[in-house]
Amino acid sequence: ILCSTFPAYAFQTLGESGDVTPMDTLKIGFEPQLRISDGGAANFTLFLDAAIKEDLSWRGQIGTGETDLYVGGSIKWIPIPDFEKQPALGLRTDVTFGREMDETFWALRLAPLISKRVDSDFILFTPYLSPTLGYAGTKGKLDTFSQLIIGSEIRPHDMDRFVFDVELGSNLTKSFSYISFNVTYLLEPNAASSTSKGQSFQIKD
Repeated sequence: ILCSTFPAYAFQTLGESGDVTPMDTLKIGFEPQLRISDGGAANFTLFLDAAIKEDLSWRGQIGTGETDLYVGGSIKWIPIPDFEKQPALGLRTDVTFGREMDETFWALRLAPLISKRVDSDFILFTPYLSPTLGYAGTKGKLDTFSQLIIGSEIRPHDMDRFVFDVELGSNLTKSFSYISFNVTYLLEPNAASSTSKGQSFQIKD
């Protein structure tokens, strides 16, 4: 079964919308993930996020829990930004390496991504959707897995240095279903952002 063959699938979250981190801003976050299928379990991840350019960002992560140790990185490319009635459209790809008991493993995943900001008087919501496809290997074995991920970033207007995220992942093929939550803090943020470039939030000094 999956949990004894490819442990890499247990922590494959997305944890972000199509909004790109503003330039000159570093984000640090913490994410617990609760598996809600195959017996249940939990993993805990720390991550860093920064922009490469206005439509491209990277994320690095390290975590532990049910999975003994995993490290990874991702690139998010959003060529079509969220602007007026147009949703953000793009692609995130990530690679992860880890160890579970005596086995090492790797996982590569492609995640098409669509999101759209919805503002209210007190909170900016950014719901997103992503059907993902991944490949994982361990000890000469190779398999594919897929999930359907839905979630939303949550940005209270009076907490402009924080971004919250809630996410549900549904097993499509050889994976797990899960719920994850994360909180992100913006370090040394750039005070200005451009919604025309897909950067959706402003930081007050």
